[in-house]
Amino acid sequence: MKPSEARAMYRRQIEQHGETVKLRRGFDGAECEVLARVTGYQPEQLTTGITLGHRRVIILAETIPASWLGPPVKNDRIIWAGLTLTVTAVDSATRRLGGDTVAFELTALGA
Repeated sequence: MKPSEARAMYRRQIEQHGETVKLRRGFDGAECEVLARVTGYQPEQLTTGITLGHRRVIILAETIPASWLGPPVKNDRIIWAGLTLTVTAVDSATRRLGGDTVAFELTALGA
């Protein structure tokens, strides 16, 4: 699959099943809106460092504005469904094709 095809597939899936969330940089308050899919983890996916209450947040990379402060990082915040989640891990490799990050997979925890 070509990166352009993968981006189109991810966009369709996230537009269909995801929603707009806010990405906030640490505590400085800078924020932007991005398309994301927020889910929980299944019991069989719970491992060291991922417990009940953690969420998986898949952010479509192309929806992060060019003016933003770079890719998501640990301790960024996700504002979703009235909740504030803190990013505990960022995976930029799993959804990378042909040297292009199509989506970021975050692990987040919060209220």
